[in-house]
Amino acid sequence: MIRACRLGHMLLLCCNCDLSTSAQVFRMGSTVPTSADALVAGLACHAPIFPVKASNISVLREPRHFFEILKNGILRSKKRVVISSLYLGTDQLEQELVDSLAQRLNECVTASPLRVRVLLDCIRGSRGKANSRSMLLPLLQAHQHRMRVSLYHTPLLNQWFKYVIPEKFNETVGLQHIKIFLFDDDLVVSGANLSESYFTNRQDRYILIKNCPRLGDFCERLINIVGAHSYSLQPDDSLRAGQIDPLSMWTKSQFAESFRQAIHDLIKPKPTNDITTGRSDDADTWICPLVQMGPYNVRQDQRVMSQLLKETLPGCRTFLASGYFNLTEEYVDLIMKSQGQYRILTASPQANGFLGARGAAGHVPYAYLHIARWFYDRLLHERQTSRVTLEEYTRDGWTFHCKGMWYYLPQAELPVMTLVGSSNFGYRSVERDLELQFAVVTKNMTFQQELKKEHEYLFGQASCVTTETFQRPDRQIHWLQSLVTRFIWTYL
Repeated sequence: MIRACRLGHMLLLCCNCDLSTSAQVFRMGSTVPTSADALVAGLACHAPIFPVKASNISVLREPRHFFEILKNGILRSKKRVVISSLYLGTDQLEQELVDSLAQRLNECVTASPLRVRVLLDCIRGSRGKANSRSMLLPLLQAHQHRMRVSLYHTPLLNQWFKYVIPEKFNETVGLQHIKIFLFDDDLVVSGANLSESYFTNRQDRYILIKNCPRLGDFCERLINIVGAHSYSLQPDDSLRAGQIDPLSMWTKSQFAESFRQAIHDLIKPKPTNDITTGRSDDADTWICPLVQMGPYNVRQDQRVMSQLLKETLPGCRTFLASGYFNLTEEYVDLIMKSQGQYRILTASPQANGFLGARGAAGHVPYAYLHIARWFYDRLLHERQTSRVTLEEYTRDGWTFHCKGMWYYLPQAELPVMTLVGSSNFGYRSVERDLELQFAVVTKNMTFQQELKKEHEYLFGQASCVTTETFQRPDRQIHWLQSLVTRFIWTYL
């Protein structure tokens, strides 16, 4: 029992939390497994905790189910629709979502009308003549008093950078990467964007959490804060800055401090340990949103992730997925020093979304292949290949965009926790982009079985990387590709 609690206690101690307060969590009931209590207690020192019932959570598997949930969620919403994504595509399925929004806005004109909030990345959402802005503009023109479209622009990409870096590559400097979809009190958490491939043949993760009003309120407040520090799309397609322009060189520090302070006020853990506030007696699952915004020194997700990797015990098993495999040096070092078993899943070059792209973008899969080879060589050098395996997802006609973690405590047959959200655990996720990940701890065996089925389904379409993998003709990397990767890896 002491070993099972060790991780939770380390999470508590690393943030100098009041152990007398945290001890209340361990008395939530004798039926709650101590291991789940320890994890929840540790997480509660880093962020707010939202108790829910596992019976309200569904693990989706296929992209088409994701699309159906989004469309049906819009059409059923009565009070709010909150959408956060990197961008909105311009094909038929995306137009169906926009048409659904228009239909629902026209239907909900009662005393309590539907409000719609959309947050996208400004650079990615403005690319080309037909783009996210042009898709949403007619809707905004018809419902400007009930709809707001916010376009986040990283202050790292100033006018000089825009002039030097080609339009297609300037988004590598930093992005709005949060992916959440809220329909009244039902929340969809994913790493997927809103474009046709993500609705058809681009594999991601999707978790639906129904009837979670407090968690929904938190997510809406988060999106409102980011929106207040973003440009607002106007009916004439112009952009209006908020109180502080993110690109003004005269107010750069003021903008960053305003953003940072607003986020910290929202995400700080409750001093009275708010785990049980609003908790029903049959809550068996706890959800902890973890925010990462490196440009503003908001590092909640990084702290939790580092502690999880650091304190993995012998007998623990961790399944880790990243569509764009480029772990930070900190994470790699912690995995190498860890005592648990790891299976790491990433996209094969054939399943990389950049495969076949024109121009320099077509070389991106080989940059990730170079990084994977470096990681595997380090496993060999440190004799860790029996404890840590690297695996590649390959599925004919499909690309791979999954990210997250499934965590097993020592000798457990089912996972007790998953991490799901937008982070790829790479340098840009930690330092450049705006990210949101959710730690979900559960003691519900049925939900644990669903999580196990989820990672078995994904890892079941993978093959282990070996020395022979990199000797294949299709895995040969040109020396120039390797050289360039060494210079640009922090942008991948």
